[in-house]
Amino acid sequence: DTMNFALSVSGSDFTLTKRRNVAANLHIHNRYEIVFVIEGTLCMQIGKTPYNIPAGHAVFAEPYEPHSFLSKEENCALIIEFSPAFYSVFHKFLSSHSTAMHIAEIPLFSAGYINHISSPLSEELQ
Repeated sequence: DTMNFALSVSGSDFTLTKRRNVAANLHIHNRYEIVFVIEGTLCMQIGKTPYNIPAGHAVFAEPYEPHSFLSKEENCALIIEFSPAFYSVFHKFLSSHSTAMHIAEIPLFSAGYINHISSPLSEELQ
């Protein structure tokens, strides 16, 4: 139940994945990662700190920051990964949230928009 989409803008990497019941062992990569939890709760560990991320929240991991995912319950998440060169696209989001917190609540309008842009993915998952 994973739908993957990838695109390149001005030679910079950007991937968008919608996944149900997200799980991944501890890993690192050279890209930023924002995970929007759409349904349920996602368990994530960043470094040595565990987080339970409920629907309507997002989590942020920086490049080379060790992290893992575990699904203890049904969930669905929209995962965005992008290279440091693509950083400026997300500058507004990143500058308005403390990355030290990692988790940010998504305003209702934004959550609705995220669900809207991912709805074609939802149709594919069903």
